[in-house]
Amino acid sequence: MSRTAWIDFSFTPLAIALGKIAAPLCLLRWIALRRDEETYALGLLFGGAVQYVAFKRGADVHIYWPHYFAAYFALALPQLAGTVGVAVGWLVRRFRPEGVRVAGAVGVALGLLPVAAMAHDGVSSLWVWRRTGGRYDEHGSLIRSHVDLLYVIEQVVLPRARRGTPIDAHRSAPSMRRRWERLTSRATRSGSRGRAD
Repeated sequence: MSRTAWIDFSFTPLAIALGKIAAPLCLLRWIALRRDEETYALGLLFGGAVQYVAFKRGADVHIYWPHYFAAYFALALPQLAGTVGVAVGWLVRRFRPEGVRVAGAVGVALGLLPVAAMAHDGVSSLWVWRRTGGRYDEHGSLIRSHVDLLYVIEQVVLPRARRGTPIDAHRSAPSMRRRWERLTSRATRSGSRGRAD
């Protein structure tokens, strides 16, 4: 899966568009206001962009690097909403001084409406996260969680084995070899020791 697909898979088009709109605005706010809190969203955007450009191989295979952009969006949206609210307030005061509440309502609406619009996508993706143990489904490829194997090891094998007894897996089980470090750590915490031949 390519890096651009991770972005499209991780965020809705609305979040991507708002993130692009907010980026120059966050920079202008930092230049104009010179407050520490104006650097937070920009720092996360910079970190995500560096990972995207400099660590191409890692970004191609790991889903975690878009998380920088999620935190950036969470901090940039209030900056966008606040700036629009201030701008609307300035315009309203010029024509109707008593209508300043409209500016506050516009700022709150701009901050809440995108989140409400994207909530359906977030809720509908929960089944993917649940089925894949917090991972993407890799275009339908099977992702083994080994829950059944772990259950057998922890609930059946370990209670009947003496402490320190090695647990072996036959070399013909490639998925066991790939996941053995996880099985071993779970078995070690339970009081036994794992080993794959």
